[in-house]
Amino acid sequence: MKVYQRIAQLVCNVQQCKEEWSTKAAEELDELVLEFLPHGSGFDSGCEVDILDSKPNRVIIHTSYHHMDEWGSYCGWTDHDIILQPDLRNGFDFRVTGRNTRDDIKSYIGEIFQECLDQYWNGSNDTASHMRNLAQITARFLLKDATWADLKTASREAGYYL
Repeated sequence: MKVYQRIAQLVCNVQQCKEEWSTKAAEELDELVLEFLPHGSGFDSGCEVDILDSKPNRVIIHTSYHHMDEWGSYCGWTDHDIILQPDLRNGFDFRVTGRNTRDDIKSYIGEIFQECLDQYWNGSNDTASHMRNLAQITARFLLKDATWADLKTASREAGYYL
């Protein structure tokens, strides 16, 4: 599953589930945003998923970009929304709103979010748990005298892409 898909699921869970599950989904969404969406390097105020204005077929992410001048000093902020929508051919499509600058900041923001949202998410953001899961898959197939294709298929099914 990709990061953008998990974000969309969690937004729906926050909006539609009872309070206990909604709270858990909101906490997981906050962790996912911290783990996968940009923060720092210009995105100095991080990102926030807009739960209230997002819909099942549209997710809105708010962010701001802290600009620097040619001498490396901060010289202002621009606010932007990243609006995600499903795309049957490419998985998702998005647009970046907000003021563009002469250095075409909206294109840069688009490139960063494309990379961040298109990453694979496998159910845990804990590196140790990723390594354990991958080791278990590998060991299971080594004991069975399986082929490389079998190992790749099982890894993909578990959310790992070799």
